[in-house]
Amino acid sequence: MKNLFLLLSFLIAALCLHTASAEEYYWATNANSGTRYSSAAEACDVKWETSSAIYPSNTKGSIEFYNNGGSVYCHMCSKSGSCTGHYGAFGRYGDRCSGTYNHQTGACDVPKECPEVGTSVAANVQCTYDKGTGTYVNTDRISLDGCEYISQPGGYFKAYPDYSDPANTFCVATFAASGDEAGIGSEEIPEDQAIPTPTDDPDLTCTKYGPHTICQSTKNPSCGTYDGGVYCNNESDTCGVFGAGEGTYQCIPKSGSRTCSYVQGTYTCVDKTSNEVIPQNSADHPNNGGNADGNPNNDEQAPGAVVVGGGKQGTGAGATNKSIGDLGDKLGDKLDAIGEALTGETENTPGAPVAPNERGTFDLEEWDQKIDDTKAELSDLTNDFGELFKGATSLNLSGSGGQLYCESYVVMGKSYELCLSKYANELSGIGLVILFLAALLAAYIIFVRD
Repeated sequence: MKNLFLLLSFLIAALCLHTASAEEYYWATNANSGTRYSSAAEACDVKWETSSAIYPSNTKGSIEFYNNGGSVYCHMCSKSGSCTGHYGAFGRYGDRCSGTYNHQTGACDVPKECPEVGTSVAANVQCTYDKGTGTYVNTDRISLDGCEYISQPGGYFKAYPDYSDPANTFCVATFAASGDEAGIGSEEIPEDQAIPTPTDDPDLTCTKYGPHTICQSTKNPSCGTYDGGVYCNNESDTCGVFGAGEGTYQCIPKSGSRTCSYVQGTYTCVDKTSNEVIPQNSADHPNNGGNADGNPNNDEQAPGAVVVGGGKQGTGAGATNKSIGDLGDKLGDKLDAIGEALTGETENTPGAPVAPNERGTFDLEEWDQKIDDTKAELSDLTNDFGELFKGATSLNLSGSGGQLYCESYVVMGKSYELCLSKYANELSGIGLVILFLAALLAAYIIFVRD
């Protein structure tokens, strides 16, 4: 009985000793001194880095295992291309691998502890616009801290288009953990580029995407900040980055069938079919008489033969930018004469009265004929103006050198705009209308009133 007790004691002691001495594999130049590395690949990387500082013409080579995989050479390639030379020899020490031993790297790969299946996050990922479906499409899987997450259509989603450079467009999309480590091909996402799935928390949660910082309201996805700029858009608004350089994040409200507004001083329209900015020289652009419906073939001007600033305005069939200019050239002298009459810059006609109610001494028959001729010219002028404005319902301020007043503000979480630019088309013809009315008034005073 005593011998049995001693035997058991010995076995327990041996087991405890073995457990205490068990050590994970590591790589070093020797077991008792020097830096320890978790794999042969890591040890060689450090060796290559230090050696290249001494021999800059040498380049990184391969690693060669020998001694049944228990030792490794770190090969370097010389300037001539030979890679037979090597630096140092590292040995593997320790006596166990608690994971899976990788014979290519000499590492002991320990299984990754990934989040529970279904754990959801919202991540900023690159996406593209699909014209066929009219939706944004993002990658179907990502890697977050080495763990795999799969896209979840129908979850939280918001696109941040870059209309100046579509390659920079990204989306906030929902992904759910698969419970496995990420495989080859999964897009690696930095931790500051993802947040837990939005909840009812009213506070803004900020994430990064490249150089940009986006803070989103988890309670109201329509509100947030983009690089410090506050936005709060309606569902029908078109929001994104517009303009040159880093651009400006702005929301363009839909007005009727158009999605147009001033961006950085330029009247900008978005074709909702292709989700692209309509070029300034396109026949479809309102500045050129287009209706901004995405079809450049149903406008007054033909694609490829566009006169920028010309063409019918809006949907009216009346005045055009070009026709206004042409008429101004045609009637230049007549308009100047009317202007002089209104400002009192004409010279007195010999024999004409110089004071009210004074009777003149000039030949009435001669001047009656001149008055009749002038009335005929005035009639022609009136008809020209009438044709000019017939059916005009939307004159545009194309060619203007300035920008109409426009101010955006947020009230109780909802964005509003006070923009005279919305009425730019209607305001465009006011000057000519006033001149026309002034001309009629002058004619009435001179030729009609007793």
